[in-house]
Amino acid sequence: MTTNFFIREARFAWNELLAQLCVPETHETVDFVFNEPEVQVVAYTLEQVRPAIDYVEKATRAGYYAAGFVAYEAAPAFDSALCTHAVHDLPLMAFGLFRSVQSVPRPKSASTTGKTSSVLWKPALDAESYLQSVQRIKKYLADGHTYQVNFCFPLDCSSFEEAPLDAYRRLVAHQPADTASFLDCGSWAIVCTSPELFLELHGERLKTRPMKGTNPRGLWSSQDKQLAEQLRSSPKQKAENLMIVDLLRNDMGRISKLGSVSVERLFEIERYPTVWQMTSTITSVTDASLEEIFSALFPCGSVTGAPKVRTMEIIRELEPRPRWVYCGAVGWIAPGRRARFAVPIRTLVIDCERQKASYHVGSGIVIDSDPLEEYKECHSKARILVRTCTREFALLETLRWDTEGFWYLEEHLERLRNSADYFGYHYDEELVRRELFATARRLSHDAPWRVRLVLDKSGNARISSEKLSPLPTPMKVRLAARPIDPNEPLLYHKTTARTLYDEARQECEDCDDVILWNPEGFVTESTIANIVVDRKGELITPPLSAGLLPGIMREVLLREGRIKEAMCSVEELKAAEKVFLINSVRGWMPAVFAGIGA
Repeated sequence: MTTNFFIREARFAWNELLAQLCVPETHETVDFVFNEPEVQVVAYTLEQVRPAIDYVEKATRAGYYAAGFVAYEAAPAFDSALCTHAVHDLPLMAFGLFRSVQSVPRPKSASTTGKTSSVLWKPALDAESYLQSVQRIKKYLADGHTYQVNFCFPLDCSSFEEAPLDAYRRLVAHQPADTASFLDCGSWAIVCTSPELFLELHGERLKTRPMKGTNPRGLWSSQDKQLAEQLRSSPKQKAENLMIVDLLRNDMGRISKLGSVSVERLFEIERYPTVWQMTSTITSVTDASLEEIFSALFPCGSVTGAPKVRTMEIIRELEPRPRWVYCGAVGWIAPGRRARFAVPIRTLVIDCERQKASYHVGSGIVIDSDPLEEYKECHSKARILVRTCTREFALLETLRWDTEGFWYLEEHLERLRNSADYFGYHYDEELVRRELFATARRLSHDAPWRVRLVLDKSGNARISSEKLSPLPTPMKVRLAARPIDPNEPLLYHKTTARTLYDEARQECEDCDDVILWNPEGFVTESTIANIVVDRKGELITPPLSAGLLPGIMREVLLREGRIKEAMCSVEELKAAEKVFLINSVRGWMPAVFAGIGA
């Protein structure tokens, strides 16, 4: 099987490709594993792209499976009016043809616990350059050249040491997506964790699900819900989404049967680990070939803007360099006229030979966009790069039980319910209550008990108990040796991921507890309790925004007006005459400050 547009290049020798697929019957995600291609279809010039895609599709009709990518810069091959940066020494399209495909369950946890430090990622546009470019875009918008521009830039890492497959496992663990994929191309690797569906073809049914509209996730549950509702009700975000829906409806109408284009879902809010996204779903009926479908839809309007031709000219003018795989299409084609492609946003491209990597981020700019907010949105999308891959954690509640029953039971269950919702854990409150009361019936009445409830992601509850032993009075506390990161969501939820707290205790072994603090020099909490400081007769406790767990007793005392929220500096804590630790198991615990940890 040969043809003149096949170009075999050592830096694009397919070793392995994994493509995510969510199985509708079980809602489980599996990996499609493509190994040992019989043919590599690689096109380096615009003239080769359309014949190559046509060839790939014909091969799937003959029983082959195909998997690979189409670069954003391949767009002029489908419509000469579209313009992009030129790409040198990299293919515009690369597919492998395979005789078969394996389907294997995706590992439930990542295989690495490492992360790439944020200091190694350098944006190709600094804040000043970005703001200038956005102001230029807004001038084009005001002059009527365009209605929306999806403006992007890469972050670069000059020393990327993580194994590509480990990077894939880590990123997918944090950002599950049924359109994720991993391409091992020899000297290059492409790690795509995009949740955005470019196209899904099943027989004559065509579907696309563009994403347009973003808000960051909150750190604690109430803040998170507020940000989701803010996105859901935002006229600006809805207008941006609708603009892209209309563009894609028109694109699909070019190759679909008359009257078959339908918007099935509009303005849906989807939750991801670092952001909330607004999506819409459009379907149609078509007998067009895959090459004709790409000609009508590529690149996806959500990653260009509208109108597409003029907007892509502006993108070429202002973006610092080619997008390549980013914002193109990554996916697979199977016999029986089946295909599934993602829009490769949230995509890490690794140059394995040079140990370099890049990761693009972007947002849709409209006339009323706030440039600084757009820059923040871009960086919120990049937070996934530096999140540590933690082993799977469970949610945790520690309750006190005595002859009067469980203390603050309803408050504990509400916090557990909120955290389960935040992390997407299954939660059956009736089951949890039943297990708790079954445990309580076995406890003796001669002493209070500490009851530990652990809830895993599947909703399984494990409960253990032990008699409550006395603590020293007063509690001798030291200051932690280093600050916490207040942007870590796990701080705001009670979980079994306690490395931070365990390490702080290990560094201060000659005390009863350790006081944590944030980079701004304000105290947050201890490793087992919230903090209350007597400020000239007024009892204060640090606010959630300082970076701490919303403790149950803390919430009750705030509700009753017995304490109030206020920032408390490390220096104020050292000088305070009265300091207390509080939690729902121990109550009020007087504390004395004994210095700074090692």
